[in-house]
Amino acid sequence: MIGHQHWLKGRGSTGLWPHALMLGTSAILVMMLGSHTSTTASQHLFKNDGKNVLFFIPAKIGDDGASFKMGGGANQTMTVEDVTAILRVAPSVLKAYASVYGKTAVKYGGRNLTVSISGVGDDYAVVRNHNIIQGRFFTAAESKESALVAVRGSSVARKLFGKDSPVGKRLQIKGKAFRVVGLFAAKGSLGSGYARPDDVVYVPTITAMNRLFGLKTVNDLTVQARSAAVLATAQDEVAFVLRHRHKIDKDAMNDWIAFSLDDLQKSMDEHQDLKVPSPVR
Repeated sequence: MIGHQHWLKGRGSTGLWPHALMLGTSAILVMMLGSHTSTTASQHLFKNDGKNVLFFIPAKIGDDGASFKMGGGANQTMTVEDVTAILRVAPSVLKAYASVYGKTAVKYGGRNLTVSISGVGDDYAVVRNHNIIQGRFFTAAESKESALVAVRGSSVARKLFGKDSPVGKRLQIKGKAFRVVGLFAAKGSLGSGYARPDDVVYVPTITAMNRLFGLKTVNDLTVQARSAAVLATAQDEVAFVLRHRHKIDKDAMNDWIAFSLDDLQKSMDEHQDLKVPSPVR
């Protein structure tokens, strides 16, 4: 288990995460999980959203080690190639993938719906414990080939296809015909959220980058450690890889923040009255 004080890595492979920033980190992770809701609902999602999971998000960390900027204020340095290096070099890492996010119109027949698009790795469903109830998730080969395939969240499927199965059907995303290969089980409604899992269309990361949004860098990395016992080791291994690849000087701050679901759960337990603010990407 990674203690609260190790969420943010500063210079080198060690550093302290000030307690005052925990609530900000809670909001960030809720953004990634796709929820804007109360502490109680968030806790339920965290407990069912995967095991031994770490997140790495690009951020510009202040020299004091106690402040950071994300989004446009951060260094957008993370890439899909970072994942390849992590899987090759980090022995404590079981799975890893990069993600990108966007929002656009999706069309099927006479129906038109603006939805959130998540470009994720082919290990997403396993790492994040998101069950497929119809069809399948996309494959490693489809991810590598930037295939036009998609998996539907339950709410999107209902709004576009009604009671019909979406599997095998084709829908238009930015003028491109995507084949629906699977349907996710409902994660549940957690409030007036931002990009709830049920409201998202999932496509391969490379597909989203190259064929939908024209991106060169990614929004974040998700890593699954081989066990809870090596979670902290996995974080340090990933930090070593990222600092090397991003050419960060020995005494310079990292260009990301890192934290785990387990640590966030502890923080949420300590702040039962927390209302997570609406995130801005």
